[in-house]
Amino acid sequence: MPPKGPPKIYQVYVRSHKINIHLTLSPEAEIQEVKDEIQSALSSSTTDDDIPQSASFEICKAAPSKDGTYDVLDNDTLMKEAGLSSWDNLYLRFHDPDTGALQPVDYTPLPSYLDEDPQPESSSSKRKAKD
Repeated sequence: MPPKGPPKIYQVYVRSHKINIHLTLSPEAEIQEVKDEIQSALSSSTTDDDIPQSASFEICKAAPSKDGTYDVLDNDTLMKEAGLSSWDNLYLRFHDPDTGALQPVDYTPLPSYLDEDPQPESSSSKRKAKD
């Protein structure tokens, strides 16, 4: 099989607080365009009071070292140059309104239902065989 080429579109999840935003993007899209789409999504449909409506933010990706650090993506970078794959997670770091400093990533993962033990079948739901 020939090696896989770069994706023709990027499907990404943007995560912040308890919000997940799914975006479909062109490889030629700049990070600034992605920020504009995220800002539009946050201002139109968010109900999370923790997310500042008018605050500026930066888009980050998880660092390859997986030590809990995040790399901020430059606004002029194209999606295809940002080192991203399709279905990657991106995270938001908001600027502090008073100092302008970047705040840490604040994201609450969705609960995993795969880790739960299956519920045993109750005896009343089992069919009895007829003789």
